[in-house]
Amino acid sequence: MGLSNKDKKIIAKMKQSAKKSKLNSKHCCCLVQKSSKILTTAVNTSRSKVGANNYACCHAEHNALHQLKNFYRCKVKKRNKFRKITLYVIRINSEGTLTNSAPCASCAQLIRKVGIKKIVYSNAMGGVTKVKTQCYTTSHISAGFILCSHGRPGTINHSLRLKYFI
Repeated sequence: MGLSNKDKKIIAKMKQSAKKSKLNSKHCCCLVQKSSKILTTAVNTSRSKVGANNYACCHAEHNALHQLKNFYRCKVKKRNKFRKITLYVIRINSEGTLTNSAPCASCAQLIRKVGIKKIVYSNAMGGVTKVKTQCYTTSHISAGFILCSHGRPGTINHSLRLKYFI
């Protein structure tokens, strides 16, 4: 799938938003309706609390989906609206150029569960990749999903984040 002018404009806006992240690895995610209306924009953060669990970081994808969590809890009929939403995620380096921000396995699973059908992400070559969610595969497990219990590093637990939303 090629990038449209609308995609390019959205990515330009996201580059500006990514600069707001206080982390060295500056990620930005936004959820966009088919009409190109940006529903929400989020960046990665250094700490996250989901339910009673503390995480070392929160991915931009997770933050953006969290902002729309009320939609997750709506009737099954309304979940079909997510099929018309595209998830964009980019990462910029210190020079402001795009670098790899493909969703990790946990984020990809969450994206599938909520019913988003398209993902657009920056790749390692400084370009942008656009895929259907059903075609996206990854085995990457982010170190940021290490669950911290009582201040000590614990085990990797992706299911707690999913259970909170779905």
